[in-house]
Amino acid sequence: LPKFHGLVGEDPHKHLKEFHVVCSTRGPQGVPTWSDMKRLFLEKVFPTTKITIIRKKIYGPS
Repeated sequence: LPKFHGLVGEDPHKHLKEFHVVCSTRGPQGVPTWSDMKRLFLEKVFPTTKITIIRKKIYGPS
C-alpha cells in the first residue's frame, strides 16, 4: 500500500487516489456474511468435540 506521512511535499489527494486504486483491485477477504461469522466463531470456540464433552458432563454417562 502507498504510504502517507503528512510531509510538506506530499499530496494527500494523490495518496488517497492511489490508495483507492490499490484497495479496489483487491477482492474482499475474510468472512462474507454475519451468518458465516457466527458459524466460524462458534466452531472455533465450541468445536464439536468440546460440545460432546460438555454434554456428557451435564447429562452424565450414557
